[in-house]
Amino acid sequence: MYFGVLLILATLANASPDPAGVVSEQSFLDAAMADGRVRAVLDEPLAVARADRARAGMLSNPEASFDRETLKDQPRQDTWGLSWTPPLDGRPWAQDRAARAGLGAAESRHEQSRIALRAELREAYAAWALARDGASIGQRLADLVDGLARRADAQASRGEASPLTARRLLLARIEVRAEAARLSAELAHAQGRVQSWAPGLLLAAAPTRPTLPPVPSDTTMWLSSPRITALEHEMRQAEMLSALANRFWALPEFNVGRQSVRGTLVDLEGTVFGVRWGLPLFDRQQGDRIETRGRLSAARGRSQLEGSRVREDFIASLSAYTTLRETAALTAEAEAAAERVLTSASTMFEAGESDVTDLLETLRGVLGGQRAALDAFGSALRAHRELEIAAGRPLPLMDGGD
Repeated sequence: MYFGVLLILATLANASPDPAGVVSEQSFLDAAMADGRVRAVLDEPLAVARADRARAGMLSNPEASFDRETLKDQPRQDTWGLSWTPPLDGRPWAQDRAARAGLGAAESRHEQSRIALRAELREAYAAWALARDGASIGQRLADLVDGLARRADAQASRGEASPLTARRLLLARIEVRAEAARLSAELAHAQGRVQSWAPGLLLAAAPTRPTLPPVPSDTTMWLSSPRITALEHEMRQAEMLSALANRFWALPEFNVGRQSVRGTLVDLEGTVFGVRWGLPLFDRQQGDRIETRGRLSAARGRSQLEGSRVREDFIASLSAYTTLRETAALTAEAEAAAERVLTSASTMFEAGESDVTDLLETLRGVLGGQRAALDAFGSALRAHRELEIAAGRPLPLMDGGD
């Protein structure tokens, strides 16, 4: 296992570009975020909040009525009426304010969802890029080890090489083939995940490995995080709803109309007026007031707690990314050093200056440093995605995209 894994990792930096086309991290993000399906899912809560805002701004409709009373041998009575409750008790104003705050919260949550989706897309792209490089190199190295094993086997059959060396190279050949197959399967899964987000991308396209963006210089960007803004809007909405629940008195319904009485001996017509008023003797919205007070208290608590959490998350994420980025900068040096060591070890082995045990031990020594460097690089990419989420905004990438 060491032989195959190490050769793949050690030559990862030397992978040749795919002639079918190159896809950058930013181009993939643009293609995925522009997908109509993605926008529809992200915009659903926003559409609901806009609908609530539109409903809250509507006045109550007046009601038209008509009554006819016809009794045997009695005059016929017709009444035309129009009734309406004027919006002068403050309820429509409070409902509109609450709906506006709800819409502001939905807009902030929408931005927060976009940031979370961006992080998921970046994770999928990084997995795709690294898996494709690994699969390509794994196949090439598998072909190379096949040739070495066949030559060693032929030399052993002629008595020119040790049979043990040939058998050990045969085992290494099996390991490399198994690793190449595993990497190809990993690429298939990563490619399928990317293709589900951006169907328009070419399957044969070559993704460029993500770069490590610079460390942000603005350490106060967390103050405008949509997580904080959303909770502030939700707190204002809870305040408006609490004030609305305290209004249990309502204006009466007024009606005006025209009534006519027609008969053989009578012909009368005149205007009629009326008032209908619901008296809050029993249900004075006690339950609503208890509920809205509880929701308001919880909204205030969440706003205070989340402010502290956002600040601490950002500080921790910034510190983690700064540290991991510095460590990941050693990746290129480790890859170059690994290539030199492998070339030297291979040359000495072919010249007979070392045996297969020395070669494999050298490869195992290189493996530790190479894997640690690549792990640090992957950890730094993950830390930057977490930093974007903590900041609540897209951070500039190395290729100039946002």
